[in-house]
Amino acid sequence: MKNFLFITLGIVIIVSLIFLLGYLAGRGYDLREEPIAKRIEKKETISKPPVSPSPKVGLPPAPLEKNFLMGYTVQVASSQSEEKALALVNRLKAKEYPAYIEEVELKGKKWFRVRIGSFQNREDALKLVDILKEKEGLKEAIVWKR
Repeated sequence: MKNFLFITLGIVIIVSLIFLLGYLAGRGYDLREEPIAKRIEKKETISKPPVSPSPKVGLPPAPLEKNFLMGYTVQVASSQSEEKALALVNRLKAKEYPAYIEEVELKGKKWFRVRIGSFQNREDALKLVDILKEKEGLKEAIVWKR
């Protein structure tokens, strides 16, 4: 009788782990990647923005990466949940938007800002805002000056 209980408990645990891994993989988590907290400790960037936005977005090329901190960017979300921010970045990257995360600290709390692209002028960034609102339903997208 004891053996039956241990076998049943073992099977339940294994099935639960398989379900959890499948759920996480389905949500876009890459379980093979190093956790983001360790990458931050190593002082690596979370996600480097590409040199230019995807041609599917239909915007002019962004400035070179060395000018990344100049100009404008589009912020689509800001969350205290790193997981939510990463899920949104993964969703946007799957649609070939040059999305990335910027981590900031405000009033002693960490925030993860989801941003897209780097633009030399405000007009190009506003074009992307219109596209994101219309095609992706991101009503809170705003332009930030760097």
